[in-house]
Order: sequence, then structure tokens, then C-alpha cells
Amino acid sequence: MIPPLLLRLLYQVLPISLIVGIIGYTLVGEEGLLNRYDIKQDLYATQARVELISEENKSLRLRIEAIRQDPDAVRRVAAERMLLAPAGSVIYRFE
Repeated sequence: MIPPLLLRLLYQVLPISLIVGIIGYTLVGEEGLLNRYDIKQDLYATQARVELISEENKSLRLRIEAIRQDPDAVRRVAAERMLLAPAGSVIYRFE
């Protein structure tokens, strides 16, 4: 005959322990839900950064194309970046 304490252990404590262990591993384990949530949030943040960088690249490509085709655009860029101006023009500098 199996002692009642051992039967209680087998039929009550062991299944509850297994269920708690499985739930804990499902939530916190290496492939758990919390880890997947963190990875998904990182993915969304990375996708947002990629979208912003793509828009910036598009804007820069348009600006490069304008500089290649329009000589006035080259003068504007030179004036902005290097503080160059055509002869006889007045440069105002604000601080």
C-alpha cells in the first residue's frame, strides 16, 4: 500500500508544480511571451527608424538631383555651407 502522503504528493502537488513550471516557462523562458513582446517592440522601433531614414534619403536624393541640374542650387548650397557669396553682395550674419 502506498502511504497517503505520497499519494497526495503524486495527485495534488506534482501536477500543480508542473502547471506552474510550464506557465512560468511560457511567460519568462527564452522563447517566452515577455521576451517575444520585447523583441516585437524593438522591431517596431527599428521599422520606424528605417522609415525616417528612408524619407531622409529620399529628401537628400532630391536635393542632390537639384544641385546637379540647377546651377543656382549650387550657389545656394555654397552660400549656406561655406558662407560664399557672389561679388558685390552683402552678407548679413545673425548671432
